[in-house]
Amino acid sequence: MGAITTVAVIAILTGIIWLIIALTKKRRTANPKGWRIPTIILASGIVLSIIAGAISGGLEKRQVKKRVQEEAATQLRLAKADSVFAWTIAENPNTVSRSGISRAVGTFQERHWDIPENLRKRWIDLRLAWVDTLSSNAKTLTECANANSALNEIRDYRPLSQSQRSKFDGLKNRLSYKTRVFQAKADKEERLAKIKARKEYADRLESVYLDNGKNTTITALGSNATTLKIKWVLMSRVTANEYGKSTEFLQLLRELGFKKLILTDGYNATWYLDLIKMCWD
Repeated sequence: MGAITTVAVIAILTGIIWLIIALTKKRRTANPKGWRIPTIILASGIVLSIIAGAISGGLEKRQVKKRVQEEAATQLRLAKADSVFAWTIAENPNTVSRSGISRAVGTFQERHWDIPENLRKRWIDLRLAWVDTLSSNAKTLTECANANSALNEIRDYRPLSQSQRSKFDGLKNRLSYKTRVFQAKADKEERLAKIKARKEYADRLESVYLDNGKNTTITALGSNATTLKIKWVLMSRVTANEYGKSTEFLQLLRELGFKKLILTDGYNATWYLDLIKMCWD
């Protein structure tokens, strides 16, 4: 195929060069027969290139077909090997590691075969032991969730024996308890972080007002710091009304978790704005 391609290229180049020489010497009218030989050579080269392309395409298709057949044969051999491996383990699963048992169970599932009882029981026992380790070492909500997910996969291989059911329920209760504990801890940490954020915001806002020449005292009140109090000696009904119309400011307070805004001059005039209902008390 390579030799045909080479001959075709040489023939095409020879024909083209010959024709160019013929045109240069203006032999078309003087000797028309001089065009015959280079034309034949050029046409032969084109035909040979077409033949080479056809041969190359056919060869490539045969190579692709061969690779596909070889891959299919390899997959078939692997499938047979997996099947032999799975049935071998199923005959005596108690001496095999968890990874080997999992591989055997996976093979039965892929073939849509019923899992032998002794293999299924062994796999559940190993799975319960693994979940037991995961749940014992779980120290975060994510780790509890992973252990719980692994435990729930056992449901697909029921029925469980009495001892397996007892172990399953015990692990379920342990994970449920640890999840509640970690969730309560996470909620507390989140609540404290939000309280800290509201107090820090009050301090920053006071600094901004002082930098702008306003002698104000701004504090976050309450056990959860959900009330923002702004004390300014020049606070008036007009100023309070401006605060009530400042939608961006009020929206920010709500996003931070503030529920009430107190505006006061520090003496007798005080206004209360409910940030949940968006109304003056």
